[in-house]
Formats: sequence, structure tokens, C-alpha cells
Amino acid sequence: MSADDRRDDPRYQRLIDATRQLARKGYDAVSMRELANVTHMSLTTIYQLGGSKDQLIAEAHADRMEHFRDQLRRRPPRGATAEARVKDVVRGYVTALDRDRERTLTMMRAFYALPAEGNENRSAVRATYESIIDAAIGDEDVPDRMQVIDTLGHVMNSAILEWMNGTRDAATVHQILDDAVHVLFRQVPGNGSPMRA
Repeated sequence: MSADDRRDDPRYQRLIDATRQLARKGYDAVSMRELANVTHMSLTTIYQLGGSKDQLIAEAHADRMEHFRDQLRRRPPRGATAEARVKDVVRGYVTALDRDRERTLTMMRAFYALPAEGNENRSAVRATYESIIDAAIGDEDVPDRMQVIDTLGHVMNSAILEWMNGTRDAATVHQILDDAVHVLFRQVPGNGSPMRA
């Protein structure tokens, strides 16, 4: 079954919803057998739709990112500048991760553990992230826009991994990302600093 066929199958969304709910109890709470019990599907169907436990959890993470993007479309970030709006988005994202810590740890563990064939999930998450930050920037002229977005993504990944490992708390991650956004966007006209010559 192709990826598009799976996504068009209503059973697939039911499976992703169940995976996301079980992930709240931790990584070990998610199993193919328990998903079969919760969704009332056979194990054969679960494997056809999901492939593996880590793949399903990673796809649930990608789905969660899409929900976050949809929420931002309904309630756009606040701020008069690109820097302020991007800070608002990043703070909201980290707050949401920390508030739902157990599920976040479960999803991130599976996401970062994906083998090479999991690149489709990574690409989907990256594309969603890029669209979120791009929308927050809006119409402002940001030099090297996509490189700025990509660099911020690398900083976010690093800070979140440290949070997952327990070496950084949420408050420190907020500060790291605030600083990163300021450094990356301070040269944008309207943010209070002149453009470099």
C-alpha cells in the first residue's frame, strides 16, 4: 500500500489518533498489539497501515506538527516584527512540548530513531516546520530567508534534544531559542538594528 493510499484510508487516521493517545503513557505503552486492541483492527491491518511502531509514532508526531500549524493559521502569532512573531511561535511550540512531556519524549524518541527509510517522515516534519516559520515571518524582507529558517531549525533540534536528555530545562530552552531568534532576525529592517553593509 502506497503512502498516499494509506493516508486516504480512514483506518489510518484512526490508527494515528490511537498512537498519539497511547504515547501519552510513554514509549513502552505503544505496541502494535495494544493498537490493534484500541482500534479494533487486526495485527495484519496494523502492520499494513503502519509498518512499525517507531514509524507510527513518528507519523503521529508529523500529524501533531500539522495540527500545531493549523492552530497557528486560526490564531496567527502576535508581534509587529518578524522577530517578535517567530519568538511567539517558538515559545508556544516549546511550551506545548513541555506541557505534554511524556508524549513528546515518546514521539521524539521514535522520530530520531527512524532508519534511513524514515526520511519521508523527517521531510514532512521539516516542511511543516518551514511553513510555520515562513508564515510567522510574513511579508518582511529577510535576507537569506530559507537559510535563516533552516539554521533556526538546527538550533531548535539541538535544544530540544538537550531538553529530552535532561541537560536543559524548558526555561533554558526558551532562553536559548529567544537568543537564536534575536541573533538571526536582528538585522531585519524594523527590528531595531541596521542592515549590514
